[in-house]
Amino acid sequence: MKKLGPIVTIDKNASCGEALELMSKNHIHHLIVTENNDPIGLVSDRDVFFRWFRGNFLSRIEFEQSPVHYLVRTHLPFITEKTTLLEVSEWMQKYGTSALLSKSGKNNWGIVTETDLLISLIGILKKFDFPRSLWLEGQQELSSLLVQRIIESLVQAGL
Repeated sequence: MKKLGPIVTIDKNASCGEALELMSKNHIHHLIVTENNDPIGLVSDRDVFFRWFRGNFLSRIEFEQSPVHYLVRTHLPFITEKTTLLEVSEWMQKYGTSALLSKSGKNNWGIVTETDLLISLIGILKKFDFPRSLWLEGQQELSSLLVQRIIESLVQAGL
């Protein structure tokens, strides 16, 4: 069973420097951003670094002191108990994010990451006990089909 990491929050008015410090100290990649102790979105280490490289900051100090609310992703949907793995995956692709907020009950918040999705997929594959030989046969069949389609396309093109 996967050990759950700490759920760490940061106020939207805290600095980007504080956000980086919290992520580093807790060995995590995402923070839940709050306003009046209510979650409003997520910020990731990627968000912080992209902002640093794309921003018009005069100095590192200016960047570290800028409020984290400039980085927070507030447009992301929340995951609930009724959200399927497929929906989570589709939302991550649609919004270009590696994590989404999850809500269970009134005040139980968490973060679901791409790694969580992979762990779930591995669990599903193990549950159905797919033999490795079937995977290899499937790859060979897929390769044969691809080669066959490429040859057909070349013939149709007159090459």
